[in-house]
Amino acid sequence: MPNGESLVSPLTAADLKRAVSLLLPIAKSTKEPSLVLDVGALRAYSLGLSASVVVPGERSAAVGFRSAFVTSALAGLSGPLTVTADAKHVTLADETTRAQVAVSGVPDPIGPLADVLGSIVGPASALTTWLSRAYAAIAPDDNRYGLNGAHIDLKGAPLAVATDGNRLHVSELAGAAVTGAWPRIRYEATEKRSAYHQDALIPRAALSTLLAMLRRATGEVCLSWSAKELHATCSAGWLRCRLLEAVYPDWRQVVPSMFKRTADVDRDALLKAIRRIAWAARDTSTTIRAAFHQGAVDLSTSNQDGAAAS
Repeated sequence: MPNGESLVSPLTAADLKRAVSLLLPIAKSTKEPSLVLDVGALRAYSLGLSASVVVPGERSAAVGFRSAFVTSALAGLSGPLTVTADAKHVTLADETTRAQVAVSGVPDPIGPLADVLGSIVGPASALTTWLSRAYAAIAPDDNRYGLNGAHIDLKGAPLAVATDGNRLHVSELAGAAVTGAWPRIRYEATEKRSAYHQDALIPRAALSTLLAMLRRATGEVCLSWSAKELHATCSAGWLRCRLLEAVYPDWRQVVPSMFKRTADVDRDALLKAIRRIAWAARDTSTTIRAAFHQGAVDLSTSNQDGAAAS
């Protein structure tokens, strides 16, 4: 950062607020949380996860600032902003208000992914739907290692697979160009254990940020990966994350190859029926039972407090 003030940007407060809200969870996961307002984008870095979001505006330099107070600093600002910086502070100002945030270092931008093993290229809307359906079933507890991420299966049509041990979501992607194979790392035998494989998973936190970015994107999205990293690029920005390594359950073994009975049910009618009785299913351990009759399905549930609905 040069001595004295340096004009970094004119941009709008709304654009900067949206970018900060998306990237702040990444920045806060580090010991010294900071964001970098770069030429054309806002960047955030943490251990194993980095992202950049497009922020329109003309900027002549990159400036880093500590993110601890950036949300409160932006709260009172609106309309076009002027961002200036000196050796100690970044100043955000609109026509009537000025706010200062302590300056921090500016890491070098992340370069292209090395040793690419494969890629998926497709429309942003299709990839958003594909990944969000799997994301809903990822285990929320980080202690459940191996279930706190989404697995990509490329043995046929691209599948995103996730389970929390109680439910399994398998989402298929259509209309995308796929090259290469999803990483599966072999570890050689040692004196203490035999050879084994580790599967690669997209971490839950990284997938959450990626989905927020994809919902803002238009056009095509490119997901590429190496043996240990995933890189996503789209019109809204880019994301780089370290892949989890774990032995993922063979999900195909729990999916029956044949079914004794099938029922065709109207989706909207089924959702309405579930919502009507959901008040009695207060936690994830409560089940909703379905009884199938000719031309009808009866749903019922109850909980430990004695409440029941059908």
